[in-house]
Amino acid sequence: MGGESVPGGEAELRVNGHGQEIIGFAVVDLETTGLSTPTDRVVEVAVVQVGADGQITDEFSTLINPCQDVGPTRIHGITAADVAGAPVFADAAATVW
Repeated sequence: MGGESVPGGEAELRVNGHGQEIIGFAVVDLETTGLSTPTDRVVEVAVVQVGADGQITDEFSTLINPCQDVGPTRIHGITAADVAGAPVFADAAATVW
């Protein structure tokens, strides 16, 4: 997965193993009500954008109201009171995309 540096003027150009320029990536973290995709829901979304130089360029996070029990609070630390006024997933997803 590592890239190599290619001379590119004053700055180095980072390329992946397929010769494609690496312009950055996003790290996404989801907290959910459980592990069953047919029944469980997202309760938190966090996204960190990272530039090709490894520096964080943007961050986003929000709690999500799953419209059901929040699941194992002992694991994710999120309570029903925390998500009571939070947006539903569809509304939050529009912000992320």
